[in-house]
Order: sequence, then C-alpha cells, then structure tokens
Amino acid sequence: MENEKSSVLYAYQKLLNETYNLVDDAQIARVGRYLKEAERVLACGSEGFHLIVREMQFRFMQAGVNITAVRNLDMIKLRTAFLDQYSLAFGFLIREDVNDILFFLKEAHMKGAKTVLLTTESRNVSDEYCDEVIWIPSLTDWDYGSIISPISPFLVVLDILYSYYATSER
Repeated sequence: MENEKSSVLYAYQKLLNETYNLVDDAQIARVGRYLKEAERVLACGSEGFHLIVREMQFRFMQAGVNITAVRNLDMIKLRTAFLDQYSLAFGFLIREDVNDILFFLKEAHMKGAKTVLLTTESRNVSDEYCDEVIWIPSLTDWDYGSIISPISPFLVVLDILYSYYATSER
C-alpha cells in the first residue's frame, strides 16, 4: 500500500513538473492583458470541464472580471451571439472530437474576439482562430491516468493565470 501511495505521489509530482515546464510566462502575460482589456469574458468547456469553468468564473468575478461560464453545450452556440471585438473567449478541450468548443472559438474569432484554448490535443488546433493555445500535459499515456484527474493540470494553469492577473498592475 505504501509503495502504491508513493507511486501515485511520484506521478502527480511528474504531472506538476510537466505542467510548469509547459507554461510560457510571456504567453500567460499576454492572456492576462487580454483579461484586463476585455469587457466580457466567456469560458466554455464540456464534459469534465464543468467544475473548471465554474471555478474560473468565481475566481475572476471576485477580481472584477465580467465573466460567464458556459457548461451546457447547447448554450455555447447561443452565447456566440454576444461576442464581439471587446470579448475574450476561453475554450477548454481534452479530446479533439468535442467540436462545439472549436466551433465556439472559430465563431468568437470571426466576430473579432480574442480566443484562448487550453488543451491537451495538438491535432485540429489552428492558429487561424486561436490567438493563444496553452498546452496542457495529457494523462492518457500515464500509468495513473485513470487515478489522477485529467483536469488537474488545467487547474494548475488556471492558478498560474489567476495569480498573474491578481498580482499585476491594472
């Protein structure tokens, strides 16, 4: 039992290290500026991202950001009507087959909004409609991918982004 526990802790430490290694400070600063400049922010996620977009909404709302979390896939398409050049759109994606998130980002980009995608997927992600793509390590090939939540690294990056936003000058 103790050996299993230390193996899980090692895997989680490895995940944290890989997440921090992928973080680009200049990119986090740009996204932080987008947050400060946006009149409205929309964070969209499907499947297991319900908790993340809600957490993002609560955190940034407390910091004065006009942010809405959209967790219902049917509402994602409806919310694109409210996006414009003063908007910032966040999409969260683990699997590439969640086309609603990519549709949302493409529509947001076409309306002039800044777009940020946090993803583990490298395929079908285009710079044409994503102003920033924040790469997140995937747990699919890890021994403990079914024990450690796949949203854990997304939360770490969200913590980093929020820390940057909360401590930088407005």
